[in-house]
Amino acid sequence: MLELAVVGPSDVVYDLGSGDGRMVIHAAKQYGAHGVGVDQDPVRIQRARRHAVSEGVADLVSFECADAFDVNLGSATVVVLYMSREWNDGILAKLHEELPVGARVVSWNHDFAGWPPRLFDIVPIGDEGTRVYLWEIERHRDHG
Repeated sequence: MLELAVVGPSDVVYDLGSGDGRMVIHAAKQYGAHGVGVDQDPVRIQRARRHAVSEGVADLVSFECADAFDVNLGSATVVVLYMSREWNDGILAKLHEELPVGARVVSWNHDFAGWPPRLFDIVPIGDEGTRVYLWEIERHRDHG
């Protein structure tokens, strides 16, 4: 996912539904990016914080115990999603409104209704493959 989004040291990666934090920790460790993990489960947030310390990237990542719909995404340059298609569709307006032009959105296995991806890749898992989708914010939607 991070490769498809071409993550680098100038990126700020937000993982919505970050769980144990592995995606933002990997972004920091492998690519030197800053990261923010967002999850509603305080136990997972504490586990992610401990994992970041043990991996030596606590200075590059942070974790928020919050609903993804309540987090300001204005500083994100990459947003990582591993939710359902319905969830993706529900957060789409927020992504278009808050993300800066040029920000990338990457989703594991689920796309958005009515927003064709810029790229997708098939990642082999066992005998099958899973799609990873990439979009780029080209402009802000006019909701007026």
